[in-house]
Order: sequence, then C-alpha cells, then structure tokens
Amino acid sequence: MNQNAGTVVLKEVGKSFQGKMACSDINLSIREGEFFTFLGPSGCGKTTLLRLIAGFIKPDKGKIFLNQKDITHLEPENRNVGMVFQNYALFPFLNVYENIAYGLKIQKHPQTKIKTKVVQVIDMIGLNGFEKRNVSSLSGGEQQRVALARSLVVEPKVLLLDEPLSNLDARLRDKMRFEIKSLQKELGITTLFVTHDQTEALTMSDRVAVFNQGQCVQVGTAEEIYANPKNAFVAGFIGDTNLFEVKIKNKTAIISEDLTLLLDNQNQGKYISIRPQDITITKTDENSSRSLEGRIEEVIFNGIWMDYLVKVKGSDFRVSVTNTFLHSPKLQVNDSVYLSIDSRCIKVID
Repeated sequence: MNQNAGTVVLKEVGKSFQGKMACSDINLSIREGEFFTFLGPSGCGKTTLLRLIAGFIKPDKGKIFLNQKDITHLEPENRNVGMVFQNYALFPFLNVYENIAYGLKIQKHPQTKIKTKVVQVIDMIGLNGFEKRNVSSLSGGEQQRVALARSLVVEPKVLLLDEPLSNLDARLRDKMRFEIKSLQKELGITTLFVTHDQTEALTMSDRVAVFNQGQCVQVGTAEEIYANPKNAFVAGFIGDTNLFEVKIKNKTAIISEDLTLLLDNQNQGKYISIRPQDITITKTDENSSRSLEGRIEEVIFNGIWMDYLVKVKGSDFRVSVTNTFLHSPKLQVNDSVYLSIDSRCIKVID
C-alpha cells in the first residue's frame, strides 16, 4: 500500500463497542489532495472510522498512518487533522471571529498572526462583515461555513467532514455541496467526507468507499461503483435499480418460470441489476423479439423524471423517463405498455 506524502492509510483497522463490532479489518489508502467519501447507511461504521482517524477514539487493532507517520495512538491535537462535526460544535458564547480563531489561540500563535489568518479564511468562505455576529444568530448555512473556517484556519493536513450538510434544507445542501467541493479543489487539501446521502457521494467525490455492517464492501470512483456494483447491497444503495434474484443458464437470467432476460455474457451471480433509466417504455411493441409486455400500476411525477411502476408477469419494474416538453410519453395507470432492455444494461452481481 503506497504511503505518499499527505495520504491517510488504514491497515487492518477494527473497533468494537461493548462487544459489538463497529468496523472490522478496514484497509484503505487515501491519496494526497483527494476528496474521499465514506458512504453507507446509519450504523455501518463510517463515523467511527472518521473518529478513529481524528483520534477521539483508539482502534482495538490495526494502524493509522498520516504522511507515513504512525498516528494510531497520538492525541487529536497532535495529528494535524481538522474535523467538522454534524452539529458544527460551535461555541455559542463566542462570536464568529472568536470561534474561528479558537484553534490558533490554543496553539498559542501571536495575535498578529491569528488576525491575519482569520481574516484570510473569513474572506475565503464569504463571511466578510460577520466577524462580530454571535453564531446563534446565524443561519444553518452560515454556521456550517464558520465550522469549516475554524477547521481550515489551522491548516490541517487532512480535513474530516462528518455529515456536515445533513441539517440543511435541500436547496442549501445543493449550494453547499458545490462550495465545499470548489474550496477543497482550490486548497488541494486531502478531505474525508462521511455521508449516507448517495447524491452527495456521487457529485462530490474523487473516490467512494461503500460500507455495510462495519465492512468496506467496495472502493472506486462514483462512476465505477454506479456502473459496476460489486454486490446486491451496493447496487441497491448507490442509485435506484431493479434488483431481481435469478438463476442463470445459457446466458439467460431466469426471474420466474415465464419471465427470462437474455444476458450479454455468461457471468455467474445470484442477482441482476437494471437501472430504471436503462429501460425503454413504449405504448406499441417496437422490439417484438425482446419486448416485455406489462401494465402500469403507478405513475410518479418527480419534476425532471417520470417514474413508472410496471407489472410484468408478476414482477415489478421501475422505469424512469426524462420529463421533457416534447418527448415525455403520455402514459397513465392501467395502460398496457412494452419494456425493452438492452442486454448490456443488465448487470449480473453476487
């Protein structure tokens, strides 16, 4: 495992609480300047791993390296790691300037240096004029910026973000995703981001590690994990999919006695995954040799998308179609329709 300058390396890291395993045998290498995301459902071990890297808790086994230095048992203040918590953990009795300057004061920098660095980071995150405001009077997005500034001002080698957007409304989350990613790219700081939100992971990350029940089940770029999920859990967690348990024989996936799909190759697995947008839906049979006839059971308007739940010989298929003025199909519940699926879009997985 390559331990380049600025990387975080985890070797066989494990941690349990009261006999229950939180994370087990974690091996990861995060590259210098990378935006790396820990993605998974609640309780899968991703926040525990972040706290292990920060030094707030110690592993039961394994080692953690930063810049090729073993930091496994160092105290948090000696790790040169900054962390932004889910609830921001700001000091309510201090104003914006004082909150941001706090870490520098603890490190006993001279006042002139503190002022220079705080002014720089306030300008960087767009909080000019907020210096004397009490943090309790700020909006959620403004508090998030203060928490980010407080971590950045001490110039950490690694920035840890523990679901920092979860308390924001949807529109502000979208805005802050862009701002955080842009700032990270500008600074070139190695960033570890924890989330259970697949959209955040897909849009922000250079690479993603998917966690389930304390295990790291797949690592790759967002595109790699989305297009080629390693197993049924990843396929179902990363984006929407049609997941069917099947038997495979002669390049054919057998969903039921009277429902089969032709595969692109003879890969063996227990499930097939088909993304809803990879299914074509029409009112007329345009591909009689490969079409599946079904009936629409539900129509869901999602703005950009129209989602259709189609029953085909006892099995449910979700189909997504771009909702454009010119091309949106006018389909309704109980309409008889035909589904066409290119065999290359059917992924065989464990």
